[in-house]
Amino acid sequence: MTTAVLGFKKRLFGVLALAAALYLAYLPRFYVGFFNDDARFILAAQSLLQGGYRRLAAPEHPPLNLIFPGYPFLLTLFVKLTEPHKVRLAFDAVGGDLTSRVASSLMKDAQVIVYGALAGENCQMSPLSLIFEEKTLEGFWVSEWIKKIGFIKKIRMAAGAQKLLSTELATHVQARFPLEKVQDAIALYKETRTDGKVLLCPR
Repeated sequence: MTTAVLGFKKRLFGVLALAAALYLAYLPRFYVGFFNDDARFILAAQSLLQGGYRRLAAPEHPPLNLIFPGYPFLLTLFVKLTEPHKVRLAFDAVGGDLTSRVASSLMKDAQVIVYGALAGENCQMSPLSLIFEEKTLEGFWVSEWIKKIGFIKKIRMAAGAQKLLSTELATHVQARFPLEKVQDAIALYKETRTDGKVLLCPR
């Protein structure tokens, strides 16, 4: 390997490390599960581990130029540590083309369960994943599931949900605005969108 190539790889590693450090400075705001499209970042991390930065879920793997590499670089350790165990089950609340990206990041015989449609589009799934990798796609609707479970389980589930609402699922409201100050509310949300909810309150 030539000296020029080694020098380039060192500079590239330095840039990625700096990008990762910038994201690290914002932790714990950013973490695995914070973003709706975390699958994109995990796939980007897999691409980095393969020596490139490409869209692994897209045909012919075109260059990935719309995602800042800092967060994926942080995830490379997470991806490397979980690689030997291989993920068999994934939950998708978005739908659209994200379903295909999630499926492509899983091992053979894996299952994707879709429980939401935030994308507002039909779920996409590659025939290659379904046929040759034997992956499956299944829908889950919580209202129908609740109808099928017993009374005791419903009570336990309600108690567990109440506990989570006061801890892990607690919602922080950073500011409240009257309706006539909607522009101020939007401006604040754009500046500090990870600091909590911004609510519009009628008088």
